[in-house]
Amino acid sequence: VTQKVGAFYRTPLDWLSFAYDFEWSNKGEEKNHVGLEISNQQLAARAGFDNDHLTLGGGIEVKAYKRLNIILDYAFVDDVEDEGLSHVFSWRFTF
Repeated sequence: VTQKVGAFYRTPLDWLSFAYDFEWSNKGEEKNHVGLEISNQQLAARAGFDNDHLTLGGGIEVKAYKRLNIILDYAFVDDVEDEGLSHVFSWRFTF
């Protein structure tokens, strides 16, 4: 069983956000996740640490049609469990 608690804070600067969460399991594993995001209405740049591993990323949101938005996100994750560097893409459609 894994449990997680976290907090998100949008600073008085509308373009800057901060997030933190702490994760623990019944196996005694504990992880800290911390990140910053700089964004406007269409672009975002992100940086953080995922349990002592550097993460970097960004995203772009495009209005495709009326209420349909397409969001493309990218994340770079430093070496985790000796598997090398990871490049993660996600593609979301919001209505």
